[in-house]
Amino acid sequence: LDRKSYVRILLIHDIGESIIGDIRLYHEKYRCERLAIDFLTTVARDINPSFAEEAKRIWLEFEEGKTEAAKLVRELDKLEYLFQAATYEERSYL
Repeated sequence: LDRKSYVRILLIHDIGESIIGDIRLYHEKYRCERLAIDFLTTVARDINPSFAEEAKRIWLEFEEGKTEAAKLVRELDKLEYLFQAATYEERSYL
């Protein structure tokens, strides 16, 4: 396992979600996260151009889901959604 690849994908993917929030209609999710990543990479480009390019590449890797690392992270993301759903449901019955 290349743990660094997994951690990078997880972090970059979550940065996009942290900017837009994690509750979105499915058809809006990609567009909003893409805008968030574009914003992040635009801001970062002046400070650290190599990070900006790597962040965009990593985010696209996750979205395309073609590499083994991206596939695993996508599965972990689904588990996170299930956990969040259970947490939100539990809180709503208080």
